[in-house]
This record gives sequence, structure tokens and C-alpha cells, in this order.
Amino acid sequence: MNSKIKSNSNLTYKICTKCVMDTSDPDISFDDKGVCIHCSNFENNQKNNWFRGEEGETRTANLVEEIKKEGVGKEYDCIIGLSGGVDSAYLAYWGWQYGLRMLAVHVDAGWNTEMAVKNIENICKKLKIDLITEVIDWDDMRAIQKAFFKSKVVNQDIPQDHAFFAALYKYSTKNNIRYVLNGYNISSESALPLAWRGNNAMDVVHLKAIYKKYGDKKISSYPFLQVWKMRLFYRIFHNLKIVSPLNLMDYNKNVALETLKKEVDFIDYGGKHHESVLTRFQQSYFLPTVYGYEKRRAHLASLIMSGQMAREEALKELEKPLYSSEVEKNNDIEYFIKKIGLSRSEFNQIMSTPPDSHDNFPNQDRFNEKLDSISAFFRKIIR
Repeated sequence: MNSKIKSNSNLTYKICTKCVMDTSDPDISFDDKGVCIHCSNFENNQKNNWFRGEEGETRTANLVEEIKKEGVGKEYDCIIGLSGGVDSAYLAYWGWQYGLRMLAVHVDAGWNTEMAVKNIENICKKLKIDLITEVIDWDDMRAIQKAFFKSKVVNQDIPQDHAFFAALYKYSTKNNIRYVLNGYNISSESALPLAWRGNNAMDVVHLKAIYKKYGDKKISSYPFLQVWKMRLFYRIFHNLKIVSPLNLMDYNKNVALETLKKEVDFIDYGGKHHESVLTRFQQSYFLPTVYGYEKRRAHLASLIMSGQMAREEALKELEKPLYSSEVEKNNDIEYFIKKIGLSRSEFNQIMSTPPDSHDNFPNQDRFNEKLDSISAFFRKIIR
């Protein structure tokens, strides 16, 4: 049992008086007014990392100038990962508005919804963005995803997220691109508790350790992103720069969605990251059933903190079931079972066993510490 989740059972239920985060986050704390630590952290985070108004415009102009300068003499100015979700789609639209020559990379890990595929097609076609679609070998992907499901660790998205970053970095070097546009934004992603995130998807040591315990075949072509390659080759020698332009504007989810609908015929999924059937299954069934929390609570809390939603509206949203009907829920479950090659009895048996914890597997923190000193050495030489 994950120790962090287990500790939650010792807390008396309490919900923040300002947002909707509650004691389903085992590490949450409240001040004497009942305001949670996530609201306090948001205030500090936005002051230091979210730039709007005149300062945001100045920083945006400088960033665009740097990206275009770096792209002189090259086919592309920057690279962008497209999942088909709102954030990455709007980021592509932002880049198009500023005349950036972007190369889009999409990773097909076998879980795309038809809407996601259509959205990506529309974005690239209407904004005239070149697209590379990297298809991950399904036998490998299924084996790794099944292993993660058997482990029941919190972060079930690691296999597809890891493959996504591996492909993005590979094509950045292959096309001599230094700037990577990242869709992370404080506006809608600031309240996710550490205990709900699980381990870092970039951690290949951790990924392999989970597969070693729960996997059942030899992996042939899945793109493992080695730690030395990420830390030294991509970050130091290739000097990859990852930037988050959505934190340089007054990014508003609803405005972005309506803009995308109008400009690129974007189709709304109805939930954050629901462009992936796997992520929808994890967030709507797996996590609430196994760990007892809903990620949408953190998503809604983020919107409250950034002034995009009233607390009362978020509370009403949380009263709605995660699936609109039992049929819809059962369809997702049956799809997942069939997709990863389990029988219903095997699925039920796994769901009935206690989850393993990320803490029970090694990670690459030790390697990172050693590579910090090596990285510093090479930075001095290169600069």
C-alpha cells in the first residue's frame, strides 16, 4: 500500500474554504482560516513564474525573438509535442500567431481517441504545421502498460509519457532544433498534490524496475530514454531549451477552447487529458477505485485559484458522476481489458489486490546527483 495514501485514512475530513482541495490529498494542510497549502503555494508560484499583462508581453516578444534567431538557417524554429489536448493545441495556435516555424511530434501509444486524431489533423492542416507521428510498437506498449496495471502504482501514465518525451527529444536533435515548446501552465495545472503524481515519467530506472517485477516478455523497440542521454546529450551537448509560453499570458482554458473550436474546428473531450482513452480510464475509474481520489478535484481547484471558476461551480461539478452512465463506464473498462489482453477474471483479481508503491522501486535520483557535477563540468567547458 502506498504509504502516502495510507496516511490519508488518519485525517479527519476537511475541505479548503477557498478552493475544493480536501483531505483526499494526504499531505494537505490548512491555515487558521481553513485555506489549504495549495492556495498558498499558488500565490507564491504565480508571483515568480506566471507573467501576465505588460511584463508577459515583453517576455513573450523576447522569447519569440530568441526562438526565431536560433532558427535562422534551419528548417524549423522549434518543436512541439501534440497530444490533441487543449493546452498543446492552443500552444500550437500561439506559435502560429507569432509566425514560428514549428515541427509537431505526436506519439501514438495505442490509446488515442478518434477525436484526438481528428484534432491533431485539423490543427496541423489549418495552421500548416509539419507533423511527425511516432507509432510505438504495440506489443511492447501493451506489455509495459499491463505490467504497470499489475503494479497498480499511482502514475499509470508513465509508459506513454516516457515514450512521448523520448520521441520529442529524438526529433529535436534529428532536426537540429533547440527550442521545445511545453504546454505546462500554472493557470490550470497548479494544484496537483505530490502524492497523486507518483514518480517522474522521465525516470527510466524506475520504469524498468517496475517492468522487471511485473513484466512478462522481452521488450524489443520501446524507446527507453536513458538518463545519461537526457542529462548530458540532450541538455548539455545539444543545449535543448524547454520553454512554457502559456505562463507568459493570461491563459484561460475556456477562452482557449472557444478559440480552437472557431479557428481549427477543435472537438472538446469534456475532461482534462481525456484525449487518451487510457488517461480517461485512469482518472475516471482506476484512481478513484484504487486510491479514493479524483484528479478532477485538483484540475477544478487550479481553475478556482486562477480566477477561471467560482468555488460553488466547482463543487457542483464534483457532485456529478465521473461517468455519465454505467454503460459508459463499463465500455471504458471493457475496452481497457481487451486492449491490454486480460480476461475479466484477471482484471478483477488485479483490482482486488493491494497496490504497490512507487517507493518500493529504485529511481534515478542517485544517478542524477552524480550527473549534476558532470553536467556542471561540461557546461563550463562548452561555455
